[in-house]
Amino acid sequence: MDTALTLTQRKTVADYNRLPEGTPIQLIDGEFIMSPSPIRKHQKASMRLAAQLYNFVTDRKLGEVYAVPFDVHVSRHDVYQPDLLFVANAHLKFLQEDGVHGPPDLVIEVLSRSTAGFDLLLKKDSYEKFAVKEYWIVDPAGKTIECFLNTERGFETTFAGKAGSACSSVLPGFCVDLASLFA
Repeated sequence: MDTALTLTQRKTVADYNRLPEGTPIQLIDGEFIMSPSPIRKHQKASMRLAAQLYNFVTDRKLGEVYAVPFDVHVSRHDVYQPDLLFVANAHLKFLQEDGVHGPPDLVIEVLSRSTAGFDLLLKKDSYEKFAVKEYWIVDPAGKTIECFLNTERGFETTFAGKAGSACSSVLPGFCVDLASLFA
């Protein structure tokens, strides 16, 4: 069974910043979480999504797109590395050399067996509280996408399925055809 390696001493962003650049570790609830490399299905879905999102955003000059590893500084004890993220032009002030220091407008996590629990629960809750406007969970194994929009009531599902197109609320016109994504 694949599991993330956890080093149990409670850590802070200061501890995280002492790691060598490019270390494949996230700081989640004060713990360093290291994951094995993603499997091929994960990589294919992530690359296809990255290309589509990057092209859509840059063609329209809407902001900036980043792929893992790029840090999202959520709190003193949380630095996440989502698979993909988008920061709108209005929020470019959140970008610094070491990552995003404010909520991205869109975060996309592509599930892996080793990190799915974090992505579906802890990170989802943190992104909601951090005011990430839209959160997508892409499951290459199940060939599904679930999209959440952050409203005054918290994250609400705007799309969940195995067929059709998942469309962004934050980026009107950006839609992903599930059949093509998981082909």
